[in-house]
Amino acid sequence: MLFRSGAGEACGDARDPNLPWMIWYGLQASVASDPARAFQMLKPCQIPLIHECIGRRLVSVALEEPERSGAILGSFAGVLMASQDSIRLGVLKGMRTGLEGQVSVSAPALWNRAYGELRSSGDPAIRDLARAVALVLGCPVALDDMRLVVSQPDAAVESRRAAIQALATRRDAVSLDPLFKVLASDGLLRLDALKALSGWDDDRIPARVLETWPQLDDVARQAAFGTLLSRQRSAAALLEAVDAGRVSRSEIS
Repeated sequence: MLFRSGAGEACGDARDPNLPWMIWYGLQASVASDPARAFQMLKPCQIPLIHECIGRRLVSVALEEPERSGAILGSFAGVLMASQDSIRLGVLKGMRTGLEGQVSVSAPALWNRAYGELRSSGDPAIRDLARAVALVLGCPVALDDMRLVVSQPDAAVESRRAAIQALATRRDAVSLDPLFKVLASDGLLRLDALKALSGWDDDRIPARVLETWPQLDDVARQAAFGTLLSRQRSAAALLEAVDAGRVSRSEIS
């Protein structure tokens, strides 16, 4: 019924604190059962919350029902390429929420094209959201962009922090280089890099962490302990540094 009524077309609906949720409660079952019509509703609907809820719900359907996943994710790509930024923002927020906890989800090749357009948006929030979503959906350019954002000291701190967290889910060898760069020279995000490095098993990590030891404050040193003690070889490197006097025994007691 709400699909046919054009619910949400009035701008005033978006400003009402309760009405958008009431509309969504009436829509959500239909969104799951008829994704094609839900996508059609995005353009006439002027309520950002509905855009977000539709994005989140349809991602959930795609994850829960693999037989429909390709069609739904492909439709997302087409809709995002054809939509204005106000719609893109809400849909991408919903998609990111729906994909939380996922490392890799198979998506149609059309997503490579869609991300190529979204990464050129003039809105940094859209670029950040698109990068996070496209990374999970397997777009190789998104992974390259994550590494680039981490390496750019003039990029927004929160964008770089989110990119570090995203790279920590990939744990590929190439992504270590930008993290090492942050660890060596960026006090603002050094703690984030230390936490992220605990997920890798790489022989280069102990030496890089111990090189920065004199620059670490107490909180960062606790994170460094966690990273070094997460693997037998790095724990051995820490003990060797203590024996050599590069790390004080009192600092680890």
